Amino acid sequence: MANSYTKKFRYERKLIVPSSLDYYLDFLIKSHPARFKQSYKDRSINNVYFDTLNYEYYNQNISGLPKRDKFRVRWYGELYGLISPIVEIKSKRGSVGTKSLYKVDKFSFIKSTSAYSFRNQLLNAVSLNEIKLEIMNCYPTLLNTYKRKYFESYDGKFRITIDTDIKSHNIRLNTPFHSFFNVVNSYNILELKYDKEDESMANLISSNLPFRLTKYSKYVNGMQSVVL
Repeated sequence: MANSYTKKFRYERKLIVPSSLDYYLDFLIKSHPARFKQSYKDRSINNVYFDTLNYEYYNQNISGLPKRDKFRVRWYGELYGLISPIVEIKSKRGSVGTKSLYKVDKFSFIKSTSAYSFRNQLLNAVSLNEIKLEIMNCYPTLLNTYKRKYFESYDGKFRITIDTDIKSHNIRLNTPFHSFFNVVNSYNILELKYDKEDESMANLISSNLPFRLTKYSKYVNGMQSVVL
């Protein structure tokens, strides 16, 4: 991946799936008329979200403002160890969203790392001044982890991800990460993702996914579960 890039705007439809239906999901997706197939290996995702002292990003998202942003650091695989972080600024403009990604230098994340230490290591790993400034104006507020599966339709226009075992962890600046209280969700999240130009077909695709559409946000849900 290049050191930085921005994805084009796309739609995301999120559906809540009870954890009890895990066994059924793969069959449902692979038997979908759009002929979805697994497009990438399963992997674990870890995120540390940042926010201002008055929770500006959180409040944007619960208020439903047309312009909403999230700032997070993501890495894949094991939670602890030498991590390869990617800074992501996720932006929603109305119903469509995009994100800018910035690859930064590796650093160690261990169980005794505090949120304060994590922030300082991230500052040292980032080279772009605009990202350094964003980090300096924000603080870690939430850690979440989950497992993700990836699928793509036969024509390549629609993507589905399934997130399971979603855990949210409270973060306090001077407390080691391993001591944080965590909440495990009793449901999974299915996301249907597609480009703006394919919106006309999205209703047909989602009509074969018999789950409840939601405006679910992992950040908002996690904050409400373990922080606020």
